[in-house]
Amino acid sequence: MSTVPSMRRGLFAVLVLLGACSPAVTTTTVAPPPAITVGPTSTLPSGPTTTNLVVPDEGDGPGAAPPSGDVFVSTDLERFRSSTEILLSRDEAGTDVIISSNIASAYSRQPASIEATITSGERVAHVIGIGEIFWIDDGSGWQENPAAEQVLGLTSVTALTPDSLTPVLAQLTDVGIEDVNGRPATHYQGGTSDVQTWLGGSPELDQFSSLDIGSIDVWIDEAGFVSKAAYAFGGTRLNSSVTEYYRASFELYDFDGDFEITPPI
Repeated sequence: MSTVPSMRRGLFAVLVLLGACSPAVTTTTVAPPPAITVGPTSTLPSGPTTTNLVVPDEGDGPGAAPPSGDVFVSTDLERFRSSTEILLSRDEAGTDVIISSNIASAYSRQPASIEATITSGERVAHVIGIGEIFWIDDGSGWQENPAAEQVLGLTSVTALTPDSLTPVLAQLTDVGIEDVNGRPATHYQGGTSDVQTWLGGSPELDQFSSLDIGSIDVWIDEAGFVSKAAYAFGGTRLNSSVTEYYRASFELYDFDGDFEITPPI
Protein backbone atom coordinates (compact mmCIF):
# COMPACT_ATOMS: atom_id res chain seq x y z
CA MET A 1 0.00 0.00 0.00
CA SER A 2 1.07 3.55 -0.60
CA THR A 3 2.28 5.70 2.25
CA VAL A 4 1.20 9.26 2.98
CA PRO A 5 4.50 10.74 1.72
CA SER A 6 4.30 8.78 -1.54
CA MET A 7 0.72 9.89 -2.00
CA ARG A 8 1.71 13.53 -1.57
CA ARG A 9 4.53 13.12 -4.07
CA GLY A 10 2.20 11.47 -6.56
CA LEU A 11 -0.51 14.12 -6.36
CA PHE A 12 1.81 17.04 -6.82
CA ALA A 13 4.08 15.27 -9.30
CA VAL A 14 1.06 15.23 -11.63
CA LEU A 15 1.02 19.02 -11.50
CA VAL A 16 4.76 19.21 -12.07
CA LEU A 17 4.49 16.79 -14.98
CA LEU A 18 1.80 18.93 -16.58
CA GLY A 19 3.79 22.11 -16.15
CA ALA A 20 1.66 23.72 -13.45
CA CYS A 21 4.71 25.05 -11.66
CA SER A 22 6.08 26.84 -14.71
CA PRO A 23 6.19 30.65 -14.37
CA ALA A 24 5.33 30.99 -18.05
CA VAL A 25 1.76 29.74 -17.62
CA THR A 26 -0.91 31.60 -19.57
CA THR A 27 -4.07 32.20 -17.54
CA THR A 28 -7.39 31.41 -19.19
CA THR A 29 -10.86 31.82 -17.67
CA VAL A 30 -12.68 28.54 -18.11
CA ALA A 31 -14.99 26.11 -16.41
CA PRO A 32 -13.45 22.83 -15.17
CA PRO A 33 -13.15 20.41 -18.10
CA PRO A 34 -15.43 17.37 -18.48
CA ALA A 35 -14.31 13.87 -17.57
CA ILE A 36 -12.97 11.72 -20.38
CA THR A 37 -13.06 8.00 -21.06
CA VAL A 38 -10.04 6.01 -22.12
CA GLY A 39 -10.16 3.21 -24.65
CA PRO A 40 -9.90 2.42 -28.35
CA THR A 41 -12.94 4.59 -29.17
CA SER A 42 -12.16 7.47 -26.81
CA THR A 43 -13.37 10.96 -27.67
CA LEU A 44 -11.00 13.51 -26.21
CA PRO A 45 -12.42 16.91 -25.29
CA SER A 46 -10.56 20.07 -26.16
CA GLY A 47 -9.64 21.85 -22.92
CA PRO A 48 -8.37 25.34 -22.15
CA THR A 49 -4.95 26.38 -23.36
CA THR A 50 -3.07 26.68 -20.11
CA THR A 51 0.32 25.04 -20.37
CA ASN A 52 2.46 22.46 -22.12
CA LEU A 53 2.46 18.78 -21.32
CA VAL A 54 5.88 17.57 -20.26
CA VAL A 55 6.71 13.97 -21.12
CA PRO A 56 9.90 12.37 -19.72
CA ASP A 57 12.68 11.47 -22.11
CA GLU A 58 13.58 7.83 -22.60
CA GLY A 59 15.73 6.62 -19.74
CA ASP A 60 14.32 9.07 -17.18
CA GLY A 61 11.94 6.55 -15.65
CA PRO A 62 12.57 3.94 -12.97
CA GLY A 63 13.12 0.28 -13.78
CA ALA A 64 10.13 -1.37 -15.41
CA ALA A 65 7.64 -3.17 -13.16
CA PRO A 66 4.12 -4.51 -13.66
CA PRO A 67 2.11 -1.30 -14.05
CA SER A 68 -1.05 -2.28 -12.17
CA GLY A 69 0.86 -3.28 -9.01
CA ASP A 70 -1.41 -3.72 -6.00
CA VAL A 71 -4.12 -1.65 -7.64
CA PHE A 72 -6.69 -4.44 -7.24
CA VAL A 73 -6.16 -4.65 -3.47
CA SER A 74 -7.96 -7.79 -2.22
CA THR A 75 -10.79 -7.86 -4.73
CA ASP A 76 -11.61 -10.42 -7.40
CA LEU A 77 -12.08 -7.69 -10.01
CA GLU A 78 -10.37 -8.19 -13.35
CA ARG A 79 -10.81 -4.70 -14.85
CA PHE A 80 -11.97 -1.20 -14.00
CA ARG A 81 -11.53 2.42 -15.10
CA SER A 82 -10.86 5.66 -13.28
CA SER A 83 -11.31 9.34 -14.09
CA THR A 84 -9.35 12.11 -12.37
CA GLU A 85 -9.72 15.89 -12.62
CA ILE A 86 -7.20 18.42 -11.29
CA LEU A 87 -7.69 22.17 -11.10
CA LEU A 88 -5.21 24.74 -9.85
CA SER A 89 -6.49 28.30 -9.76
CA ARG A 90 -5.78 31.72 -8.30
CA ASP A 91 -9.33 32.20 -7.07
CA GLU A 92 -11.54 30.06 -4.85
CA ALA A 93 -14.27 29.82 -7.50
CA GLY A 94 -11.83 28.13 -9.89
CA THR A 95 -12.32 30.61 -12.75
CA ASP A 96 -8.84 32.19 -12.73
CA VAL A 97 -7.20 28.99 -13.93
CA ILE A 98 -3.51 28.18 -13.68
CA ILE A 99 -3.99 24.65 -14.94
CA SER A 100 -6.80 22.17 -15.45
CA SER A 101 -6.15 18.56 -16.32
CA ASN A 102 -7.91 15.24 -16.82
CA ILE A 103 -6.45 11.77 -16.40
CA ALA A 104 -8.54 8.86 -17.68
CA SER A 105 -7.16 5.41 -16.89
CA ALA A 106 -8.08 1.77 -17.40
CA TYR A 107 -6.64 -1.15 -15.44
CA SER A 108 -6.51 -4.88 -16.13
CA ARG A 109 -5.29 -7.63 -13.82
CA GLN A 110 -4.17 -10.22 -16.36
CA PRO A 111 -1.88 -9.34 -17.89
CA ALA A 112 -1.01 -6.53 -15.47
CA SER A 113 -1.69 -3.46 -17.59
CA ILE A 114 -2.82 0.15 -17.59
CA GLU A 115 -3.86 2.62 -20.27
CA ALA A 116 -4.03 6.35 -19.55
CA THR A 117 -4.90 9.53 -21.39
CA ILE A 118 -3.60 12.73 -19.80
CA THR A 119 -5.14 15.95 -21.09
CA SER A 120 -3.87 19.41 -20.13
CA GLY A 121 -5.15 22.31 -22.17
CA GLU A 122 -4.70 21.38 -25.80
CA ARG A 123 -1.93 18.89 -25.06
CA VAL A 124 -2.72 15.18 -24.83
CA ALA A 125 -0.48 12.25 -23.95
CA HIS A 126 -1.47 8.59 -24.27
CA VAL A 127 0.40 5.98 -22.27
CA ILE A 128 0.10 2.18 -22.20
CA GLY A 129 1.92 -0.32 -20.01
CA ILE A 130 1.52 -4.09 -20.37
CA GLY A 131 3.68 -6.23 -18.14
CA GLU A 132 7.14 -4.68 -18.33
CA ILE A 133 6.70 -2.93 -21.69
CA PHE A 134 5.66 0.73 -21.91
CA TRP A 135 4.63 2.97 -24.78
CA ILE A 136 3.85 6.68 -25.03
CA ASP A 137 2.32 8.93 -27.68
CA ASP A 138 2.71 12.65 -26.99
CA GLY A 139 1.36 13.65 -30.39
CA SER A 140 4.18 12.35 -32.54
CA GLY A 141 3.06 8.71 -32.71
CA TRP A 142 3.51 5.68 -30.49
CA GLN A 143 7.01 4.88 -29.29
CA GLU A 144 8.17 2.18 -26.90
CA ASN A 145 9.70 4.07 -24.01
CA PRO A 146 10.51 2.73 -20.51
CA ALA A 147 10.18 6.28 -19.13
CA ALA A 148 6.42 6.03 -19.73
CA GLU A 149 6.25 4.14 -16.45
CA GLN A 150 7.04 7.42 -14.73
CA VAL A 151 3.85 8.89 -16.18
CA LEU A 152 1.80 5.81 -15.35
CA GLY A 153 2.99 5.93 -11.75
CA LEU A 154 1.31 9.33 -11.40
CA THR A 155 -2.04 8.01 -12.60
CA SER A 156 -2.23 5.03 -10.24
CA VAL A 157 -5.28 4.92 -8.01
CA THR A 158 -3.08 3.33 -5.33
CA ALA A 159 -1.88 6.88 -4.62
CA LEU A 160 -4.95 7.24 -2.42
CA THR A 161 -5.77 4.24 -0.20
CA PRO A 162 -7.24 3.66 3.26
CA ASP A 163 -3.65 3.17 4.49
CA SER A 164 -2.56 6.52 3.08
CA LEU A 165 -5.48 8.15 4.89
CA THR A 166 -4.58 6.62 8.28
CA PRO A 167 -3.52 9.93 9.91
CA VAL A 168 -6.88 11.54 9.20
CA LEU A 169 -9.48 8.79 8.68
CA ALA A 170 -10.33 8.41 12.37
CA GLN A 171 -11.27 12.09 12.69
CA LEU A 172 -13.41 12.25 9.55
CA THR A 173 -17.20 12.15 9.85
CA ASP A 174 -18.90 8.92 8.76
CA VAL A 175 -21.69 10.18 6.51
CA GLY A 176 -23.07 6.69 5.82
CA ILE A 177 -23.26 4.10 3.05
CA GLU A 178 -23.75 5.43 -0.47
CA ASP A 179 -23.73 3.91 -3.95
CA VAL A 180 -20.67 4.57 -6.12
CA ASN A 181 -21.28 3.21 -9.60
CA GLY A 182 -23.19 0.21 -8.37
CA ARG A 183 -20.94 -0.62 -5.39
CA PRO A 184 -21.74 0.33 -1.76
CA ALA A 185 -19.12 2.56 -0.13
CA THR A 186 -18.81 4.39 3.17
CA HIS A 187 -18.66 8.17 2.73
CA TYR A 188 -16.24 10.04 5.03
CA GLN A 189 -16.08 13.82 5.15
CA GLY A 190 -13.80 16.43 6.69
CA GLY A 191 -12.85 20.11 6.65
CA THR A 192 -9.86 22.42 6.84
CA SER A 193 -8.43 21.02 10.08
CA ASP A 194 -8.56 17.53 8.59
CA VAL A 195 -6.64 18.70 5.52
CA GLN A 196 -4.01 20.13 7.86
CA THR A 197 -3.75 16.77 9.66
CA TRP A 198 -3.58 14.87 6.38
CA LEU A 199 -0.95 17.08 4.74
CA GLY A 200 0.66 18.49 7.88
CA GLY A 201 4.39 19.10 7.51
CA SER A 202 4.33 18.64 3.74
CA PRO A 203 5.99 21.20 1.44
CA GLU A 204 2.67 21.64 -0.33
CA LEU A 205 0.91 22.82 2.81
CA ASP A 206 3.88 24.72 4.24
CA GLN A 207 3.78 27.16 1.30
CA PHE A 208 0.56 28.70 2.70
CA SER A 209 0.49 31.28 5.49
CA SER A 210 -3.19 30.43 6.00
CA LEU A 211 -5.84 28.19 4.50
CA ASP A 212 -9.09 29.81 3.39
CA ILE A 213 -10.64 26.50 2.39
CA GLY A 214 -10.02 22.82 3.06
CA SER A 215 -12.25 19.82 2.48
CA ILE A 216 -12.00 16.05 2.06
CA ASP A 217 -14.65 13.61 0.86
CA VAL A 218 -13.72 9.95 0.38
CA TRP A 219 -15.81 6.88 -0.33
CA ILE A 220 -14.23 3.54 0.73
CA ASP A 221 -15.95 0.40 -0.51
CA GLU A 222 -16.09 -3.05 1.02
CA ALA A 223 -13.14 -4.24 -1.07
CA GLY A 224 -10.83 -1.55 0.33
CA PHE A 225 -10.93 0.73 -2.71
CA VAL A 226 -11.11 4.46 -2.26
CA SER A 227 -13.68 4.32 -5.04
CA LYS A 228 -14.34 8.06 -5.09
CA ALA A 229 -12.65 11.11 -3.62
CA ALA A 230 -12.72 14.88 -3.79
CA TYR A 231 -10.49 17.27 -1.89
CA ALA A 232 -9.56 20.93 -1.96
CA PHE A 233 -7.36 23.36 -0.10
CA GLY A 234 -5.97 26.81 -0.69
CA GLY A 235 -5.38 30.26 0.59
CA THR A 236 -2.64 32.88 0.79
CA ARG A 237 0.88 31.82 -0.02
CA LEU A 238 3.61 32.41 2.55
CA ASN A 239 5.25 35.86 2.56
CA SER A 240 3.04 37.17 -0.23
CA SER A 241 -0.48 38.24 -1.12
CA VAL A 242 -0.78 35.58 -3.84
CA THR A 243 -3.63 33.11 -3.47
CA GLU A 244 -3.76 29.58 -4.91
CA TYR A 245 -6.43 26.92 -4.72
CA TYR A 246 -5.97 23.24 -5.52
CA ARG A 247 -8.88 20.89 -6.22
CA ALA A 248 -8.79 17.25 -7.30
CA SER A 249 -11.33 14.49 -7.67
CA PHE A 250 -11.38 10.97 -8.99
CA GLU A 251 -13.84 8.12 -9.35
CA LEU A 252 -13.64 4.43 -10.21
CA TYR A 253 -16.21 2.88 -12.54
CA ASP A 254 -16.87 0.25 -15.24
CA PHE A 255 -16.02 -2.58 -12.86
CA ASP A 256 -15.23 -5.71 -14.91
CA GLY A 257 -16.35 -3.83 -17.99
CA ASP A 258 -16.09 -5.13 -21.52
CA PHE A 259 -12.76 -3.62 -22.57
CA GLU A 260 -9.23 -4.82 -23.30
CA ILE A 261 -5.88 -3.07 -23.08
CA THR A 262 -3.76 -3.96 -26.10
CA PRO A 263 -0.31 -2.95 -27.38
CA PRO A 264 -0.55 0.19 -29.53
CA ILE A 265 2.02 -1.04 -32.07
